[in-house]
Amino acid sequence: MQFLWGDTRTWLISGAILAGAIVLALVVHFVLFFVAERLVRRKGQATESLFAKRVKKSTRLIFPLLALVLAMPLAPLPPDLKSMLQHALGLGVIASIGWAIITASVMLMTFPAVRHLGVSLLASAGLAGLIVGMAARSTLSNLIAGIQVALTQPIRIEDAVVLEGEWGWIEEINTTYVVVRLWDLRRLVVPLSYFIEKPFQNWTRTRADLLATAMIYVDYTAPIQELREELHRILESTELWDKKTWALQVTDATERTIQIRALMSARNGPAAFDLRCYVREKLVQFLKNKYPLALPQQREQKFTAGQN
Repeated sequence: MQFLWGDTRTWLISGAILAGAIVLALVVHFVLFFVAERLVRRKGQATESLFAKRVKKSTRLIFPLLALVLAMPLAPLPPDLKSMLQHALGLGVIASIGWAIITASVMLMTFPAVRHLGVSLLASAGLAGLIVGMAARSTLSNLIAGIQVALTQPIRIEDAVVLEGEWGWIEEINTTYVVVRLWDLRRLVVPLSYFIEKPFQNWTRTRADLLATAMIYVDYTAPIQELREELHRILESTELWDKKTWALQVTDATERTIQIRALMSARNGPAAFDLRCYVREKLVQFLKNKYPLALPQQREQKFTAGQN
């Protein structure tokens, strides 16, 4: 059995790569600001030195996050986990950069000589944060939906579902989208948030067996009891029926025909669909061969003179 999507060796290699990236980022951060502080100290400007120290603290988190983003493709992690971590790190980078911009703005506002720069930078940071938030809205909603789907499990791999008027099976569940294999082998790709925000049918949510129905329309002269017996013979002749439930009932009547519903159970969605088609075909064939007059008839009414 794999250990959390992979073996121990994979986790050790990935951990070493990511830890090395963090250490390298901290070293680069230290060297850059060490050189910057030396240069500022030579100029002898206290304001610039203080500003450099504050920026050093606010960027200490950004460097490791960027290093992890760059090193993540090199880690031999499972694709789903890698994609999820990359999204999380990307959000962390955006949040940390936004926080650093706000920190720099507030620090500049404490100096009267450059207070207007701090105000302008803070205003631009707010606008930039709004733009980034709007751009990342769909990504965030899909990530949140991914957490909800993982906890509640409204869908699982190979569940039979009906959505957007299409019927198929869940083939892939990724961090931001789901691939549905349709009945005709097309692939429908929908965002993960769809399964949280919109209604859909899951035919195998708790159990795979289903009830299937086949509707046919016949004349009033159709032999209902013989049709019922024929339905049972048809079901006994196929492995599509799970031998649990069956029935034949007259469910509606119009001025010309009656509606007959054949009800039967199947072990899963695909079998139910095939069984429905099989039963409908066999019942129509039975009527055509043995009781052709029981099929829907178009009768002509004769009117005598003087009648409307």
